Amino acid sequence: MSAMDARNAGGQDKIVSVLHAQLKRVHGRLARTEALLRDEREARRDAERQLRERDNGAAAPTRALVEEAVAKASKAAEERDRAVADATEGRQALRENELLKRGMSNLSSSFEQQEERLRLELEEMGLELRRARAYARRCRDVLRKTRAMCDELGEPEEFLGVDEDVSDDGGESPPAVGHPADDTTVFLSSAEEGRVELFDFDGEGDELEPSSPPRGASEPAG
Repeated sequence: MSAMDARNAGGQDKIVSVLHAQLKRVHGRLARTEALLRDEREARRDAERQLRERDNGAAAPTRALVEEAVAKASKAAEERDRAVADATEGRQALRENELLKRGMSNLSSSFEQQEERLRLELEEMGLELRRARAYARRCRDVLRKTRAMCDELGEPEEFLGVDEDVSDDGGESPPAVGHPADDTTVFLSSAEEGRVELFDFDGEGDELEPSSPPRGASEPAG
């Protein structure tokens, strides 16, 4: 922001210096116009005096003097018109400079507002990041506890017993009821993210819905 302010200040100083130079030229032209007008008035007075003297018979003015006086008057009028146009242009430039200053002030205020909004958004994102990290730590703690419990329980055969496909009388044994671990296993592949996913133990790999009951519980015993 400081570099931009410095560039804006340099540009405004340059505009002001150009306007001052234009005003100085306008004042010079006005001074020359006033001098020409004085010369015109003097020429007219001389022409009138010469006409009076001619009328009185003292002297006869020449056509060249009259034409010179008319040319001086026309030139003075042109200089006056140019001076008025330059003055109008200078006032317009001053108004444009004022509008430029106002626009730069509004732009600086807009930049400050955007910077404040970005700062607030960054603070909010930092807060969300801290919350996410805390949640990840809690998930890792749960995962470590789950692994410790699995280590304490040991292999599934140690606490589930042997799954016999055939009963003593040669018939098929009834399905087990009420234990979700009979046909599911815990798949801990996302340890870093702290996610625990349940998959079918029959090798199909379909993910189980958390709200769905075990398949053995929905079937009647026997």
